[in-house]
Amino acid sequence: MKKIMAACLMIALVFSCVMPVSAQEPQPGEVSGRSVGAGLLSLFVWSGLGQWLINDQPADKNWTHAALDLVTCRLFGLWSCYDGVVDRDGGYWKGRI
Repeated sequence: MKKIMAACLMIALVFSCVMPVSAQEPQPGEVSGRSVGAGLLSLFVWSGLGQWLINDQPADKNWTHAALDLVTCRLFGLWSCYDGVVDRDGGYWKGRI
């Protein structure tokens, strides 16, 4: 099972790096291959990691996602995955969630 999840994550990351020449840069709030990779990284590795490494969100948002992930025993990873996939700026609690 771990090998399948690792393979899916690697495939998503590879496809998130490949962009056609004519493609425009995705805007925050839009789903793209890059943002799907961010969501998978936040879901399977650690919450907030995809927003930090791929979506370039502020550090306080990433630390809040990581801390809430610890408190909720990895259940917050589902919200963090959604937040990474839609590349959402801001949010609740002064833009941290």
